[in-house]
Amino acid sequence: MKTLDFIFDWGGPNALLSWKVLPAILEARTVLKVTRDPEVKAELRTNTEAAAVRGVFGTPTFFVDETMFFGKERHGQVEEGLCHARRDS
Repeated sequence: MKTLDFIFDWGGPNALLSWKVLPAILEARTVLKVTRDPEVKAELRTNTEAAAVRGVFGTPTFFVDETMFFGKERHGQVEEGLCHARRDS
């Protein structure tokens, strides 16, 4: 029980996890099962290769038309780019 007390701290400020994330942890088995599927692996490989061709070097990376934005701090720029793209179309 000490391990659970440490991990969850039962809602306290030092909790590493909360009960809110427990369903996601339990679904990890499902995620692992799906990622072992050959079709899913092939699609991931294809998407990764396509991303590399476009110059993606990390995540998160966003594209608006051909303009690449890298990093979560770029969300505002992505939003501006989408607004400009919408006006131009």
